[in-house]
Amino acid sequence: MLPGRTLPKLKFQKSRLNSADLINLIASVAMSIFILTLVGCSGSNINNGGSNSPPISYPSLNYYYSIINSGDEIFLGSSGSIDYDGQIVSYQWTQLSGASQVVLTNPDEAETTFIAPISLIPESYVFQLEVVDDKGAAATAKIEMT
Repeated sequence: MLPGRTLPKLKFQKSRLNSADLINLIASVAMSIFILTLVGCSGSNINNGGSNSPPISYPSLNYYYSIINSGDEIFLGSSGSIDYDGQIVSYQWTQLSGASQVVLTNPDEAETTFIAPISLIPESYVFQLEVVDDKGAAATAKIEMT
């Protein structure tokens, strides 16, 4: 503290919120935020036999998200997926786990979206992308978000 200076006196007032109101306020703030981070990707390739190399499935977030509010649209993409000896002819997105079931728009296309659910606590979601090439070989990979 500087010499000759005094701290102002603080006056405390009793809160007008009771405990139930405070809990409701905290819950409403918590419900408006859904935190999403990429935890990891894993996958496997399934060859249909012969000399066809299976494609590579690589699901990803199409945008960088730091904090997402409930109700925001989340974009999942497959731009890293590739087939070195042909082309990918089909895509299939599936939600494997998560506390809330989300609705994937266009789950049979290269990109899909869903609306971030309302959540009181951070939740983990796992989505799988399966890609099939023009010779019938398939590959799957998972993306986990928390």
